[in-house]
Amino acid sequence: MIEMIGTSGYETISAPNQNSTAVIQALLASGNAAPMIAEIGIGIGATTVAMATLLANRGELHLYNFREKVAELTADLANLGYTTIKGFGNTGRHWDSYNWTLGRMILGGREAVYDYIYIDGAHTFAVDGLAFVLCDRLLKPGGYLEFDDYNWSFAASCWMHENRDQFMTDEQISTPQVKMVVDLFLHGNAVTRRCNRTGCSGRRPIGRQAMRQTLWTGAVGHSTLSGIRPSQLRWPSSARASRPARCSSSMPCCRIATR
Repeated sequence: MIEMIGTSGYETISAPNQNSTAVIQALLASGNAAPMIAEIGIGIGATTVAMATLLANRGELHLYNFREKVAELTADLANLGYTTIKGFGNTGRHWDSYNWTLGRMILGGREAVYDYIYIDGAHTFAVDGLAFVLCDRLLKPGGYLEFDDYNWSFAASCWMHENRDQFMTDEQISTPQVKMVVDLFLHGNAVTRRCNRTGCSGRRPIGRQAMRQTLWTGAVGHSTLSGIRPSQLRWPSSARASRPARCSSSMPCCRIATR
């Protein structure tokens, strides 16, 4: 798969997501010697390769996508010497998706697994709305959760051009559905504000494209995501035991940034 990186027709997905590399660098710099990372939607592996290179077999990198794609990419990475990559594939059947795999993981007793989850998946409200809920539970306290393509819509793309009207209304085709997920679950949350990635003061859009993504961190785990300065946080009593002691300059415990 990775042989397609940089080739004709794949230019727009050949550059790794800069947020992903920045977050992993911050995790390592904070003293996390074995970060747990999940990438949901792998494209042709550009971001995956960049993250695997930084991790250098520290921690684990979990990949979620169709079985065939996951198998191909994990084999490519194994050939490069990366041995801590694990694939979690789903079928191409209509009602199957990475959400089934994530849900089964939670039912199996695994929560607060990941330091960083990067979602570049279905881009539909039907799939990624549930993905948010599941990933929220799988995110560690202080972990990072990122959605790609905040302003992307099917109307602006040729993807599924021939048959998308069989699955979506005109409104759904023209609506940026990732934005709808983020706006519904985060921007309407009273304890969520935008904040830059290097500190918790001011606002600074980030990214390689104006339409790209939203990135935030969970202050104490699921249902308490925040971009407010630590002094402004209100901690649920049940979560106080896992509350980060302080935000560091290298890795603030609460942050949201959009692009």
